[in-house]
Amino acid sequence: MDYSSYAVNDASRYQKSRKIISCFEYLLNQKLQNKRILEVGAGSGIISYHIIQAGNDVVSIDISPGLFRNTIFPENKVQFVRANGISMPFKDGSFDIVICNMVIEHIPRHYHRPLINEIYRVLDKGGYVYMGTANKFWPVEPHTKLPFISYLPKKIADFYLRCASGTEQFNIYLPGYFQLRDLLSAKFHIIIDLTPVIIKNPHQFCIRDEIPRKLQKILTRMPLSVLQKISPCYPTWIMIGEK
Repeated sequence: MDYSSYAVNDASRYQKSRKIISCFEYLLNQKLQNKRILEVGAGSGIISYHIIQAGNDVVSIDISPGLFRNTIFPENKVQFVRANGISMPFKDGSFDIVICNMVIEHIPRHYHRPLINEIYRVLDKGGYVYMGTANKFWPVEPHTKLPFISYLPKKIADFYLRCASGTEQFNIYLPGYFQLRDLLSAKFHIIIDLTPVIIKNPHQFCIRDEIPRKLQKILTRMPLSVLQKISPCYPTWIMIGEK
């Protein structure tokens, strides 16, 4: 069947799905197959679709049903549920893996801990959460592309955004590195920062196009111990929590 007209061929989402799969294959030292996986804040579900194609059962949740309706998937393999990550309609221990990729920053800060608590609840014992997010202190905020906006108090950031783009409010709640680790470590007994490993092996983790070639040559030659020490300074992070 020709899938050329389907949304599943979105290149950036496919690359993200390959990165997520590669992270778990590295962590588990085996193929990512036959796992019960939940994607929180799945959007159109394209990442979920590709993870299903790898041989897993995936449920995708999002608060916007319109995103689901506007995406066409062959074989109807993606199971969509309209729900938020703070109160999920699943039993305790329902999943082996929860993926929360670039989602936490779209949730008001006072909900960050409830989100982590709910993810922990729906994970089975020995399960993993994949948490990907951007760095609050990176000079250019990745959603608005505005310099230093995430450094500012809310009212000043709102004014800055109105002046720059006409958007009324700056509703991005990026964590810092140690804030993210603290959130995860409050529930999960093992926290693994995969970011340095990914940066050192961009081909293995499907991110070679995300790092400028000259910088890539420098980073891949650096000892992993050095990359680990400078992890708080990276623009984005991938952390895994084990229950």
